[in-house]
Amino acid sequence: MGRYWRRGSGPVDEPVRPAVAVRLGLRYVRHIGPAEIARIETARQIGGVFVSPEDLAWRTGLGVAALEGLAASGALSSLGLERREGLWAAGALAEIDPSRLPLSPGVSAPQLPTMEDEEAHRADLWGTGISTRHPIEFIRAEMTERGCLTVQAVLDLRRPSLIEVAGVVTHRQRPDTSSGVIFFNLEDETGQLNVIVLPAVWERYRTVARRASALVIEGRVEHRHGVTNLVARRMEPLGVYSVKSRDFR
Repeated sequence: MGRYWRRGSGPVDEPVRPAVAVRLGLRYVRHIGPAEIARIETARQIGGVFVSPEDLAWRTGLGVAALEGLAASGALSSLGLERREGLWAAGALAEIDPSRLPLSPGVSAPQLPTMEDEEAHRADLWGTGISTRHPIEFIRAEMTERGCLTVQAVLDLRRPSLIEVAGVVTHRQRPDTSSGVIFFNLEDETGQLNVIVLPAVWERYRTVARRASALVIEGRVEHRHGVTNLVARRMEPLGVYSVKSRDFR
């Protein structure tokens, strides 16, 4: 009897296999455009895989900015350069080009500490705009200590409650039919939450509400038609490194 398989997750009679990797294209890397992509792909097709940072620099002639983008995104780790070392070596590597021997002083970095998880997260966002970690993860202990709930905990509430929640603002919207009401989408490492900001609250916290990339919001949780909303009462900025929200589009 044949076996049945889940698409991408293994046989149905075995535990679900978790995803282990996501492959990003070069076009997601900062300072890597069509010209740089063409150089890298052509060099790989002609000469095979790159065997060292010097080999990459010599066969592609990439500039400092492109090499820094690759280093920050972790793309040079397969060639023996972790993020800090790659950023250190980018200037020296950029001096190598196909018209000269693949030798350049200063490529070997001094002993540098490995990036902490939050530093690597910031490097991911700078280098590609994408990270496998959420910025709120790194301050979760602090938020829990002050009594902030996670988004998932808010969604699990079954009665109206006055709570605080912290998250990154991913959207701000003001529909023409909303009579001045602003709608936020607040996100943490556990999920996304709809936030309703009434005109009076918007005016009171306008600067913070409009500009802060992440917020602590106090409000009342409401459940209507199977949807959970947080009606904001108070807001304060939260200092985390995040991508920009999509506002009023």
